Amino acid sequence: MLPSDPDLLAQVRGYNQMSVGAALWSAEEAANSWVEAVPEAIRNNVVLRHPTRGEVGARDIARDNAHEVRHHAWDIERSIHGW
Repeated sequence: MLPSDPDLLAQVRGYNQMSVGAALWSAEEAANSWVEAVPEAIRNNVVLRHPTRGEVGARDIARDNAHEVRHHAWDIERSIHGW
């Protein structure tokens, strides 16, 4: 797996031009998928290989994802207010 640049990914996906409806739909879909997948991954002791961090367990991934929520909320705010 190749590492990705989140800012470049946002640019390619056109997050700054995304409509409010699309941003909210995307956030809801991502949240629903996360809520469904995380408990199962933890139960099954899933471990992923990260390109720079090495092996990372499901609990650590869940914690990291939860931290990123604020950043994604900020992206949605930018879409709503056109910053």
